[in-house]
Amino acid sequence: MLPTYEIAMTNVNLPYDELKQIKADTNKKRLRAAAVFLICTIILVVTFLNVEYSLLTIFIIVVWLVSLWYTFRVFTKGRAVYNAALKQAVIGALADNMLKFAKLPYESEHYEKYCHYAHDARISDEWIDASELFVFENRHITGEDYFEGKYGVTEFHMSELKITTEDHFSDADGYTTKQRNVAFNGVLFIADFKRDFAGLTVVETNYLKSNSKMGSFFAKMLQNAASTTSKKAKSTIELEHAEFNQYFTVRTDNEIEAHSILSPSLMVQLLDFCKRYTSPMMISFHHSYMFVAVWSQKNFIDSGIKKKYGEYDLRNVYDEMAVFFHIIEELDLNDRIRGKK
Repeated sequence: MLPTYEIAMTNVNLPYDELKQIKADTNKKRLRAAAVFLICTIILVVTFLNVEYSLLTIFIIVVWLVSLWYTFRVFTKGRAVYNAALKQAVIGALADNMLKFAKLPYESEHYEKYCHYAHDARISDEWIDASELFVFENRHITGEDYFEGKYGVTEFHMSELKITTEDHFSDADGYTTKQRNVAFNGVLFIADFKRDFAGLTVVETNYLKSNSKMGSFFAKMLQNAASTTSKKAKSTIELEHAEFNQYFTVRTDNEIEAHSILSPSLMVQLLDFCKRYTSPMMISFHHSYMFVAVWSQKNFIDSGIKKKYGEYDLRNVYDEMAVFFHIIEELDLNDRIRGKK
């Protein structure tokens, strides 16, 4: 069980002196940038009022646009530097404490509890490919807030990811236009399942839930059409748990193994987890890992950093991270039969 927020914040010191200096330096840069932009704007206005349209006018316009871009960049970058320093100083310590002070059942000398954090890193493309959850052409991947560690005997990795794709369209005249689409925006969590899988099994929350057989049939058709996961898992299967089948679509390339993985107890645990955290999610069991991708419209860590009475309050950050640490707890990943060689 995870510790309370108050215990997790033990010895987590906010770097107020460092943040104060960063803020002071940023304000100086912003003031200089604003002054440059104001001067360029005055010159532009004077030029338009007194000089006829010429190459000089074009040059002044270009200078003004550059000053506008520079001012915007300084203002946005300053906030990013401030947030990066804050996150790197406290988020890693908070995450590490959440695990270090946690109490797990049947703890032994083999159990380890730690977490490392890097604000400017993400899960690698190799892990993303191994998940088989994001099979796109012309994809572009960005991400941040990378965590890796061990909770009991379960190794884990997670980070925020944004995956966009680029589609090309040609009209009758041969002109090509490009369109970027957000294919995934959320968090990918990876946990060692301690079992070598012979195939690929994918579990996805249904966009539509229906109790009727006809409604369920069309819901699964839409689900399969909208799925971004590997088509290698091409067999859609029904399991023994009716409510689980209503909430999830399961596809696999190894039906015997899929039934073995999705035991009655795991189905109940996944169902409870899905009801508690209502964001759409995709789960795959591949190689020897469990990959959990949870959609989110908000920034994973940044949106949780709040100020309360002049002090930083990280309770929302704690709650966000707890969702993923609970996956290890609630799905009993430390206690499952381990057949990994």
